[in-house]
Amino acid sequence: MVLLNVADVTVVGERSPITGQIVAATVRLVEPEPLEAFKARVREFCAGRLAAYKIPVRVRVADHVLHSERFKRRRVPS
Repeated sequence: MVLLNVADVTVVGERSPITGQIVAATVRLVEPEPLEAFKARVREFCAGRLAAYKIPVRVRVADHVLHSERFKRRRVPS
């Protein structure tokens, strides 16, 4: 299975009161898509390729560019 419809992505660790940290991904899509279906597809795609603790727990869809004017990653939502 190939994960399509992803133009860009950034991944960061976020604080979690239960586990200490979780993986959060911010994704910019090529075409609009229902969020729940996309989240399920991302988790399924990652499950076959990553260790369980590396699979994103929080998936956000961004409508803005995920890099600055100098093409450095913006890891904080702007």
